[in-house]
Amino acid sequence: MVEFLNNNILWWYWIVMGLIFMILEALDGQFIIFGLGVSFVIVGIIKLLFPSISFTILLFIWGVLSLAIFIFLQKFRHARRMERIKKEDKKYQMIGIVTEEIKDYGEGRVMFEEPLIGSKEWKAIAEKNIPKGAKVKIVDISGQIIKVKEVE
Repeated sequence: MVEFLNNNILWWYWIVMGLIFMILEALDGQFIIFGLGVSFVIVGIIKLLFPSISFTILLFIWGVLSLAIFIFLQKFRHARRMERIKKEDKKYQMIGIVTEEIKDYGEGRVMFEEPLIGSKEWKAIAEKNIPKGAKVKIVDISGQIIKVKEVE
C-alpha cells in the first residue's frame, strides 16, 4: 500500500489539496483548516523539489507542519482577541475589589459588580502585594486568570 502511494501521489496532488483546504477556510474563518492547507502546499513543494522522498515521510512532515501552524495561528488569534477586548470591551476597564489578598506574583481573587466574560469572581495575579478590599483594574487576561494592578 505504501509503495502504491509512493508511486502514485504526485506533488501537485498535495498542492491541490492544500488549495481546497484554504478555500474551505474562507467559508469557516476560524483558522483551523487553513494551517492544514498551508501544510499541504509546503509538502507539495517539498515533493516537487525532492521527488524521491517517500509518502510516509511526507505525511509525517505534513503532520508536524500542520500542528506547528495550528499552534502559531491559535496564539495569534488569542493575541488579537485580547487586543480587541482591551480596546473595545468596556467591561475590561471595570474596577474590581480584591476578595482574597494577592501576594507578589501570587494568586488572589477579585470580584466585579457585573460579570466579566461570564464570571463575577476571578483568580488574579499582580506584580506587588494588593491587600483585601483594595480596588484594582485589569491589565491582562490569560485564560482563567487576570493580571491586575491597584487603582490609586
